[in-house]
Amino acid sequence: MDQVKGVLTLQGEALTQADINLKTAKSNQVMHFTFRDDKHWKLQQVL
Repeated sequence: MDQVKGVLTLQGEALTQADINLKTAKSNQVMHFTFRDDKHWKLQQVL
C-alpha cells in the first residue's frame, strides 16, 4: 500500500510550509518533499 504523510501550514489562503513523505509499496522507497520558506503557494494553485 502506498502512503502519504505530511504536515501543511496555512496562513489565510497561503500554504506557507509543507513537509511531505511519500512511500511507495512497489519499490519500498520513501521520498521527502518540502516547500522553500521564501515561496508561498495560494490554495488555488495546489487544489
